[in-house]
Amino acid sequence: TAHHCLDTVAKIASLQPIWFYSESRCGSQDAAKKAYYGPSGGQLLIAQPWIDMVFIYLRTPLPADVYLSGWSAVPFQGNEAVVGIHHAYGWPQMATQGIFRHFAKRINNPNGTFDAIPDPYGTYIAVDWFTGATAAGASGSGLWTGDYLTGTLLGGTASCMNQMGVSVYGRFDLAYPALQHWLNPTLPLTSTPIL
Repeated sequence: TAHHCLDTVAKIASLQPIWFYSESRCGSQDAAKKAYYGPSGGQLLIAQPWIDMVFIYLRTPLPADVYLSGWSAVPFQGNEAVVGIHHAYGWPQMATQGIFRHFAKRINNPNGTFDAIPDPYGTYIAVDWFTGATAAGASGSGLWTGDYLTGTLLGGTASCMNQMGVSVYGRFDLAYPALQHWLNPTLPLTSTPIL
């Protein structure tokens, strides 16, 4: 998830996952009835603030019918189709469809916002949406190419009111070398947790 959301060990330890918070069909308004509030508690495995990512171990077993996502450490190659799955504004699960725009570097502004400047070696992914948009509260949500996680949301200018805006994601391919110890345990540990 996003480092700017869970930037302390205390926040991670008190994390309460909410599972199945989605509507059974569009407009059914049954998400709250379906939601399962799991026990709290997470453990920091590694933090990578430079790409706004943290990797967390949930201390309790996953509920039945939860399946782990695949992931890809392959960098984007061009105008690849993407899907963002998120809970903007705390609403039930939403999905947006779009396309990889470019790699970007993050430039912080004095007012707390940031700009995503095109950079072929940038640590972020800029995405354009053609169906839906991300919005406030969606930080840390995943970006998928096909069935594979490829990034986590930092933020951006996209919203329900500005669907022409861009969403900016931390690059999973850059996070992978530090995560490979947990995702591919046959490889040696290459870094240590930091906050």
